[in-house]
Amino acid sequence: MGLLEPPCLVLEKALLLGALLLAVLATPLLATSGLRVPTFLLEPAPRLLFGNDTGAQVTCTAHGSPPPLVTWVLRDGSLATQVPGLRKISGNGTLHFPPFLAQYYRTDVHEATYRCRASNEAGTVLSRNVQVHA
Repeated sequence: MGLLEPPCLVLEKALLLGALLLAVLATPLLATSGLRVPTFLLEPAPRLLFGNDTGAQVTCTAHGSPPPLVTWVLRDGSLATQVPGLRKISGNGTLHFPPFLAQYYRTDVHEATYRCRASNEAGTVLSRNVQVHA
């Protein structure tokens, strides 16, 4: 007489088989529906160094189907937003740091880690970390 597997092992195998089946079935659906997870055409460099008198910008572009929304996030995953006169985010995926007077320096803007995020209905991708130092 054979040994019976413990119920937890049977359940684990069933869940694994179900996940595998879902992955196999979903792949053709994504391909035939025209959805494509975003991929980066231009991923930002890992460091951005600039002076307060010059300012700088970093660009990130991605493609996918449908076209992805490109945003910027901070180290903690929160969305980077406009900071008037110090940080501007363009709809085309460019993060701008305009020139600023020294007294307006902010560590949360000018000594921060950013990541580019591209999202559409098919998924989301994150770029490498970009260390910004002004």
